[in-house]
Amino acid sequence: MKANWLSTASKLCSRNGSDSARPSCQSHVRRAADPQDDLLDRLIDLTLAEARMRRPLDELADGAAKVASVALEVGYASEAVFSRSFKKIAGMSPAAWRARSLLAAKSV
Repeated sequence: MKANWLSTASKLCSRNGSDSARPSCQSHVRRAADPQDDLLDRLIDLTLAEARMRRPLDELADGAAKVASVALEVGYASEAVFSRSFKKIAGMSPAAWRARSLLAAKSV
């Protein structure tokens, strides 16, 4: 069954103009072949993203750092991409995180 999925996925990559040797197509082929591997890949990606956000969480909490500068410091090409990733991990925008952290610090 797995070999059948691999063959079908490779054919689909070729039909839609993707080179079946390209990493992006190979990724789709692997995901089609084994959904459990896809879940493991997603968990690893999420763990790495959470680890990457630890430093920005601390830097934004003190209120001195700008979101754009923190984004560049931790390796994001743009503030927009950083903000989307931050919101996915923290559940709120970087600006909202900073405001909440500052408010909590004042109330202590």
